[in-house]
Amino acid sequence: MRRPLSPVLFTLGLLLLVVGAAGAALSGPDDTVDVVSQPVPEAKGRLVTTDPVVSAFRNVDLVVRARAEGDVFMGAAHRVDVDDMAATATHYEVQDLRPGLLGGLGGAVDDDGETLRAADLADLDIWQVRSRGEGEQQLVVPLADDPVGVVVLTQDATQVPTLSLGFRVAGLFWVSISLMLVGLVALVGWWLLRRQRGAGALPSERIEVPAQRGADDRATVPMPRLAAVVCVGALSLSGCALPMTAAVETPEKTAIPLDRLDDVVADHHDRRVTAEQASRFPKSDLDAWESAVEGPWLESARYATTYDRLTRKRSSAPRPATAGKRVWSPTFDSYPMWALGEVDGLEMPMPADATRNRRKDRAAKQKKGKYETSLVLFTRSAATAPWLVSAGIPLPATVLPSPADGAVSPTTDPKVVRRVQAVVERLHRWWVTGKAKGLSIDAESRRVRSVLDSFTYGGKSRPTLLEFTPWPRADERLRIIEVKDGHLAVATTTVRQTLLNPPGADLGWVGFRDQVDGEGPDGPYSLATMTEVVHLPARGKPRLVGVELPRLLASRE
Repeated sequence: MRRPLSPVLFTLGLLLLVVGAAGAALSGPDDTVDVVSQPVPEAKGRLVTTDPVVSAFRNVDLVVRARAEGDVFMGAAHRVDVDDMAATATHYEVQDLRPGLLGGLGGAVDDDGETLRAADLADLDIWQVRSRGEGEQQLVVPLADDPVGVVVLTQDATQVPTLSLGFRVAGLFWVSISLMLVGLVALVGWWLLRRQRGAGALPSERIEVPAQRGADDRATVPMPRLAAVVCVGALSLSGCALPMTAAVETPEKTAIPLDRLDDVVADHHDRRVTAEQASRFPKSDLDAWESAVEGPWLESARYATTYDRLTRKRSSAPRPATAGKRVWSPTFDSYPMWALGEVDGLEMPMPADATRNRRKDRAAKQKKGKYETSLVLFTRSAATAPWLVSAGIPLPATVLPSPADGAVSPTTDPKVVRRVQAVVERLHRWWVTGKAKGLSIDAESRRVRSVLDSFTYGGKSRPTLLEFTPWPRADERLRIIEVKDGHLAVATTTVRQTLLNPPGADLGWVGFRDQVDGEGPDGPYSLATMTEVVHLPARGKPRLVGVELPRLLASRE
């Protein structure tokens, strides 16, 4: 015989009523459960960051509020960016999150670093969400797959901020109200059943349900478990995802996702315009370029600025570039970072005359239907630094291998690195001897070699000697990334071109590429950087895909 239904309704109704009332009271109409709110004296004048454990959840939003006298800045960024920022700045890290009665916020102070200002952070491109202004500021940070961290900084370093942290589950308040209503209905049903039968026993903790109709043995269902099933079902029906904890692991960030390439290219153009204006003759500021370019392009820009100052030429304004449709971007767990991207129309800083000639050459190629793109090397030294351009090798758009599927880290496998180094050494021998056994060389690189192999002056062709020396910064000499077919490598080195058996006449300023920088034991020489793009397919010959030869000043050798 079945046990009466009234105990089921009473226990289930009471549980749902209590759970629903607690959820509604804690969350409120905005679905936010505030965990703690308190002033943090340790954060005065320091950057506030959150420990990874604070945001180690999924299917919830982290809600952070901050208030202080004057401006308050708040921002949420990838964990790698926040960690990099904290590593170089004085900061207070929120490491423990408890209700006020249980201790409130807990953390640690690190004064080893520089002091940041709110104005320095507001315009960075790393923020997923941000807020800045007077009075209380709030951030709602969705906690999904990418690990995030939150930073808070007051504009006035003498102010003590008040921090509030909590979590938001979309629809939690109305789910709680619904559970309360279901609980009330169940209790009303229990009351009606008791009235109908006159009296009822107090509810049991378990309900016995026949395992099979007509069978004597019975299955039992724990009442708390039944209530939990009802709660989870209500959450699911309402569209609420069940909050979960997430493991705290070493985070990795894709340097430049494809959907961010447009913004990076646009930002570079703005910086390039500013640098051009400051370096254009007669201002000729060599250091202005450091805000837009680095590495080989920085050397080329400084050379161009010096050349234009001596020839009293004014360079043209840079033309806007267009982001392409492919990015070869590794993932990194810390800075510095780099990435390769297709960009159309990006011009290497060159002297005014060379820029005009390059534009004419490009227009002539396009008229013949020969369109070029550039494989641009972007570099970034820190989360608080901008993306800079280090190189931009003009290439036919069809010669580059496709990026690998999914996330890939920069290739550091010793076997692959040794293979790439061996190929680069063979390429350097080809530049000197012209022998390319076992290598595939593109037509443009062959044309460049013919120019470097001899120097024409006064109607006579003079032989030259090419010597390669390592690029000064070891971490910039070789960058390798896995692609769909093998690996793509960008190698940077310094080239010294010496004019053998020089004529007696003074060479003077005889051209952009062939300007003599100094006199050596074998004759006058000029200096350049060489950036080579090499594709090492899984099978077949290594390919020299393209090369760029920006000049550098002899004083910076």
